[in-house]
Amino acid sequence: MHSTPLLNQVPAWLRWIRSWRGHDLRVTVENLTVYQADDLATVSGLTRLQGTVAGGRFINMWARETNVLARMGGEWLVVHDPSRFRSIS
Repeated sequence: MHSTPLLNQVPAWLRWIRSWRGHDLRVTVENLTVYQADDLATVSGLTRLQGTVAGGRFINMWARETNVLARMGGEWLVVHDPSRFRSIS
């Protein structure tokens, strides 16, 4: 099983956020659900991303996200992140 510490994902998120022009990015999370049993947890919900990317194109998309985390060595690590985005504009 491949695991990625959540903190190691921050630089990738920063690069992705910088691809949006200015401070135009709006993120809305709905229906957030967290289940945890022992050393495993799931986090799921709907994420809406709206804004203008570099190049001027307006994006309006939803993602249904379900992430699986495992506690290893006292830290929660993301072990599965199958994000699915769908443009609605």
